[in-house]
Amino acid sequence: MFVRDLYLGLRSIPRNLGYSSIVVCILALGIGAASSIFSFVYGILLRPLPFPEPQGLVWIWQANASTGVEKEYASPGDFGDWREMSTSFEHLAAVSTSRRQVTWADQSELLATGSVSAGFFRLLRVPMALGQGFQPEDDHSGSERVVVLGHRFWQRRLGADPQAIGKPVEIDGTAHRVVGVLPSDFRFAMFPGIEVWSTAAFSATDLEDRGNIFLGVVGRLNDDTNFAAAAEEIEVIGRRRAEMFQAKEGWGSRLVSLREATVGDISQALVVFLAASLFVVLIICVNLANLFISRLQAQKHELATRLALGASRFRVVRRLVAECVVLGLAGGLAGVLVSLWGTRMLRLAIPGELPRLDEAQISLPVLGFAILLSVLGAMLFGLLPAWRASRTDPWHELRRGGLRTGLDRKGRRLQTALVIIQLSCVVPLLVSSLLMFKSLESLRSIDPGFATEGLYATPIVLPRAHYPERSQRVDFFQRLEAALEASPGIEAVGVSSSVPFTGDVLDVSFAVEGWEGRPEDGRGIALYDSVTPGFVRTMGLPLVAGESLGPDDRDGSELVLLINETLAERFWAGQDPIGQWLRVGRQPRKIVGVVGDVIDPMSGAAARPKIYFPHAQLPEAEAQLLVRSERAVGAIADVVDRELEALDSKLPPSSVQSMRQLLEPVVGVSRLFARLMSLFGAIAVLTAVLGLYGLLSSSVLQRRHEIGVRMALGASGRNILFLIVSRGLALAGFALAVGIAFALAITRLLASLLYGIPTGDFGAYLTVVFLLGGTAFLAAVLPAFQASKVNPVRALSNG
Repeated sequence: MFVRDLYLGLRSIPRNLGYSSIVVCILALGIGAASSIFSFVYGILLRPLPFPEPQGLVWIWQANASTGVEKEYASPGDFGDWREMSTSFEHLAAVSTSRRQVTWADQSELLATGSVSAGFFRLLRVPMALGQGFQPEDDHSGSERVVVLGHRFWQRRLGADPQAIGKPVEIDGTAHRVVGVLPSDFRFAMFPGIEVWSTAAFSATDLEDRGNIFLGVVGRLNDDTNFAAAAEEIEVIGRRRAEMFQAKEGWGSRLVSLREATVGDISQALVVFLAASLFVVLIICVNLANLFISRLQAQKHELATRLALGASRFRVVRRLVAECVVLGLAGGLAGVLVSLWGTRMLRLAIPGELPRLDEAQISLPVLGFAILLSVLGAMLFGLLPAWRASRTDPWHELRRGGLRTGLDRKGRRLQTALVIIQLSCVVPLLVSSLLMFKSLESLRSIDPGFATEGLYATPIVLPRAHYPERSQRVDFFQRLEAALEASPGIEAVGVSSSVPFTGDVLDVSFAVEGWEGRPEDGRGIALYDSVTPGFVRTMGLPLVAGESLGPDDRDGSELVLLINETLAERFWAGQDPIGQWLRVGRQPRKIVGVVGDVIDPMSGAAARPKIYFPHAQLPEAEAQLLVRSERAVGAIADVVDRELEALDSKLPPSSVQSMRQLLEPVVGVSRLFARLMSLFGAIAVLTAVLGLYGLLSSSVLQRRHEIGVRMALGASGRNILFLIVSRGLALAGFALAVGIAFALAITRLLASLLYGIPTGDFGAYLTVVFLLGGTAFLAAVLPAFQASKVNPVRALSNG
């Protein structure tokens, strides 16, 4: 029977084409927006990882509850300890990433490469498209160096050669043999963009190193082990290791699913935006419910006739709801078309690399979501008005002869309640969009602690096979710095192992020498960089105390370092740290200076402890060249390329970027979030204000007689104007009070998405009060003006 009702509902669309078109278009807008966001939620959060039996894959972080650090990488020693002490895992594998020079057939390119323990691909159960991949013997130090190629690299650089297995590829000047090619659908989203994979091959000495923190550790649970038991075992191992190695209090181990580790902090943002899009759909459905009530009011005589001829209330409700479902499904199908465009636009608008972004697409689950939302939306805006219309007294209505009358008191109350719901739901969306924009402005105005204008950076990787000695790497960068400093227009040059705004961070554990008190209190983990003497001047870092690094801080001289203000304050608050000693690894180093903190929004709003080593004492092969100049980025790139060519013609061209360009992906994500939320807010405000305008206009039409009486008794047009406007503002005021309480509760979900802005920002709420109050005033003025022009004689004569 309901199928027949659906058929009749479909036939009714041409007879009410204007009304049907409005409903379908409004629904398409809301459902399309929600479906676009859901495509990201499903692709990134809900879709299983693209590996066999992904539920058994886990990731191990180091964590420190006392400092709030929840996600820290591991050292080779940590990896070795977990592998030896745990019994819950079928296998554990280590993985790290770095930029390295890859050479094939006399061509070179600086690429993102992965270094993994040999069981990595077997753990993920990834079959090779070609070859056999890594074997257990490849894990031994001193074994033949082998690589597995990403499918894209194999196609792009080797021409999809089916005979690629066994061919040589150089990484940093060291020959490797190709043993496998990955399938085209392989993605390891924790480290996206890796095109060439090699084996880590840790030696026994490497596995005793607990100071260098750069490894990710992935595992697969045993078939008979559940996640909770494995997590408990990892926590116990973490506590045991803290006691064994006198780690700083609070440090331990934390187990999470690989999916959770992959998604990271983006999950909360996606959930927030999905909720915001569903709010928009709710507001639209409430507005359509008001529209449906008005339409059914015009059909009261027809409905009364059906009831009088014996139709049951259930049959009437079913017939009306079926019509709404047909419109809802039509709106849903149109919404899918909107979401196809919306998903594509969002993918293009997202700056940088988002985990699993390529999996965000219109799929069967997304289509199912759109259809479900269409049906639920139709039920939402159709059921209550249909139920109310079915309660019409048929004999009373027929005795009136089909004369059109306004809604009764209960009907007006229902419409009023629906408008209040609409306006109340708008408030959290508006507050959220304002908080997002304030966060964006805060991020744009960030003082990172150094001068960003005129500062450029480019990665440089020296092949270890060509520069095996520390002295060779030191000499190369010294000559490069000297050549660039002599170039016209270049003010300063420095070298660092990492730069802000790139997400590349290096960690090291340390201990304060001569610490008085419990040993674990004098230990910690800090970020570190290996820098040349020109680094501090080039970055524009303030020297807070002591002296900077100099040319005499080289290999063979006294081991020294710089620390930042945060580390100095943590261990020497109110004291002079100059001359104190830190033990990093097995070697104590003397603190010679304190520099200002660097704030990197990719690592959080607060500065972390940081150590700066002299590059000549810890020469890294992978570094960032920093140049300060007023010249354009293209001119800087030309100069750098010329000097690199002169020093080593085999190095690939530079990829110079300004600090502002490096910050852009961070700002771009916040900008996208702010624009999305403001788009949802704008749609919601427009829909809600139209609902308020419709309510007041309908009220004026229904109260024409009353208004005529008031004016006949002496009320002026100004009095009538005030009466209608004050009712509109009273409704908006009540809705604002409810909405603000609602917003205070739910905007806490935005905390992790905001930079430097509290969720209870008073200015944002005050702005929303004036904005929504102003739009409500405008929505009330036109009906009020029309009411003030009512002719009392005509109004009374039409009774």
